[in-house]
Amino acid sequence: MLSFENILGVHERAMQVRTKRAQMLSSNLANIDTPNYKARDIRFKDAYNELHKGRYSTRHALDKTHSLHLDSSISVSDHSILYRTPMQRSIDGNTVEQQVEIAEFLDNAMHMQATIDFIGGKFRSLKTVIKGE
Repeated sequence: MLSFENILGVHERAMQVRTKRAQMLSSNLANIDTPNYKARDIRFKDAYNELHKGRYSTRHALDKTHSLHLDSSISVSDHSILYRTPMQRSIDGNTVEQQVEIAEFLDNAMHMQATIDFIGGKFRSLKTVIKGE
């Protein structure tokens, strides 16, 4: 039987972690002016390894009505979350540095796009096999 895990391999889990990281980085940017906000990030390798070993707990933002439906979100364990040490302290205690967050967000987006391109190639190959071309 074909499953997304068999077809996509590690890329499904990588996208889950990259998506969670994008949410965290965008939250940092959204809170750039919030006093005492601490910039957070996810160490991709650690988070991916946890997800691969099944250590993430899943939260269902959407109901799964079939066993083959994908989980809608993941919860990052506390030891995968990192807090940034700013290069220059701010008076209000906020540790978000816009240029750092944008650079990290763009790097994460680049990796996400590479994964999306790879997944797209997998589906194109699967479509070719199904059509018998």
